[in-house]
Amino acid sequence: MRTNSASTAIAGLPATTRVIDSGNQAGRADLINIVSLHLADPDVPQAQFGMMVTPIRASNGRIKLIVWRLSENGETLERLGDSGSSGELVNGIAATRISLQRVVTAVRTNQGRLKLMIWRISNDGQTVEIVAESSPDDEVAIASSELSVVTMNAGQPVTVARDAEGRLLVTNWGIAGDGQTIVSVGNSSSAGEVVTEFAAEQPFIGRLVTAVRTSAGRLVLQNWATPSGSDVTLLGSSDPNAAGDGRQISITIGGEILTAVRSLDGTLKLIRWNGALQRLGDSAQQGGPSSRTSIVRVGSDLYMTAVRGAEGLLNVSSWRVRPLEETIQQLSGTSPANREPVGEMAIAPLFLGYVVTAIQDSDARLKLIAWQG
Repeated sequence: MRTNSASTAIAGLPATTRVIDSGNQAGRADLINIVSLHLADPDVPQAQFGMMVTPIRASNGRIKLIVWRLSENGETLERLGDSGSSGELVNGIAATRISLQRVVTAVRTNQGRLKLMIWRISNDGQTVEIVAESSPDDEVAIASSELSVVTMNAGQPVTVARDAEGRLLVTNWGIAGDGQTIVSVGNSSSAGEVVTEFAAEQPFIGRLVTAVRTSAGRLVLQNWATPSGSDVTLLGSSDPNAAGDGRQISITIGGEILTAVRSLDGTLKLIRWNGALQRLGDSAQQGGPSSRTSIVRVGSDLYMTAVRGAEGLLNVSSWRVRPLEETIQQLSGTSPANREPVGEMAIAPLFLGYVVTAIQDSDARLKLIAWQG
C-alpha cells in the first residue's frame, strides 16, 4: 500500500517520509527480524536489488523466512517467497547476512538451546532453503530468547547470548569440511559477566563490540577479539559510570560507535563512543518516549532510529552524527498521522536513503514499511 506521506512532525521537525507498506501480504508473527540482502553492494545482481528477508516466528511457532523486494522507485513492496511452514520450533531469533544469497539465523529452540542455520535464497527470491546447521554437540543451553549474531571473519558468524547462568557468552563459529555443519570453534568461556540485556556489532574484522546492561543496571561497552578458528578474548570495557542506566539497547557502528537506549526517564537517548570505548556525548533531550529501540546507519554521518513511543506508536527518526562535531542532531521524526500501534519492530537500511521497518501491527500481523529520512 503506497502512502508517500510527509506531513509535519512534532516539535517543528520535518517529517520522516512514509513511502509504502506491505499491507496484508503476511500473517501473524513475532520474534521479528529484518535483513537487507545487498546493502548497496556493487556486485549484487540486478534481480536482487532492493531485496530483504524477514526471519520471524510464524503462528505455528516455527521459524519462517519471507523474502521481499522494494522497487527502486519505491512504488512497490512485493512478497517474493518464503521458507515454508516446517521450520524449527523456536522461542528466540537473530539473523544477519553472510553473503549475497545467504542469511544465518541464530535461534533458541523450544528445548532452550542455541542453534544456528544458514539459509540460501534464490536469485528470484522465491526459494529459501537450509544449507547448513549447527552440530547438536555445539548447541548449548542459553538463558533467554535474547540473541545477537554478527558476520565476521570472511562470512563466519559470531553469536552473543546469555548462558544458563546468565553470563554473556560470545561464540565463534565455522563451517565443517562437509559444508553442511556449523561448528563452534571457540567462545568467551568465563570471561563474560552476568548481564540482563545486550546488543553487538562488528567495528572491523576480528573485533566485536557488545553493549550490555550489567547486573548493577549500568550500560557498559566491551571490546572482544574474535580471531577466526579461535577462542574469544575480552580486551577491555568502558567505564561503568560513563553512561548510567540504559535499557532496550541497540548499537550501530560508523565513524564512531553509537548506542540507542531507553534512559532512566523512559526516553530515547543516543550515545556516542570512540574506538577506545570512551563516551563522547549524547543526544540530550531530543529523543521522545521509548519502550523499544532500534538504530541503523544509512550514510556516512546519517542514522535512523525506530522506537515504540508514546501510547505504543511507531516513531521513525533520522539523526546526523558528525565525527568532528560534539553534537547529535535530530533531523526528522514521524508525523502523528503516520504513527501506528506496534508490538515488536526491527529496522534495516536498504538503498538511496531508504530504510524498512518490519513491525508486528495491532492485529499481531507482520507488516513492512519503507521510509525516507
